[in-house]
Amino acid sequence: MAHMFTEKIREDTSAQELNRKWIFALRSGNYKQSIGSLRNSHGSCCLGVGCDVYDPTKWFEDDYIGSGGAIMPIDVSEAFRLKEGDGSYFREDGWIALTQHNDAAPGSSKHLDFNGIADLIEAELALALA
Repeated sequence: MAHMFTEKIREDTSAQELNRKWIFALRSGNYKQSIGSLRNSHGSCCLGVGCDVYDPTKWFEDDYIGSGGAIMPIDVSEAFRLKEGDGSYFREDGWIALTQHNDAAPGSSKHLDFNGIADLIEAELALALA
């Protein structure tokens, strides 16, 4: 059983499509990966890309309306049917957040670039829909 998504993802085709758009956006090359916040002058974190996919009009400069800084606002994470606003999921060594993959130092065992994060979301989505 997948751990990133709520059970509602199975019936929610809009959320499934939204996640596929997020995966595509992460792989598109249109976003530069950055750390520490959803978006800043250097780029976006993986969750910031998801926020932009959900509703690009909710940005006020580098702040996404309703966010707590580095996590998705509740309405956004619910639209994606994520269990947590930081995209947490369970793996063999415990719970880990997408933000940990995004913000980890390149070369560390936890670091993933946007393509790796897209692969992870895609795999979790496939497990949730299986």
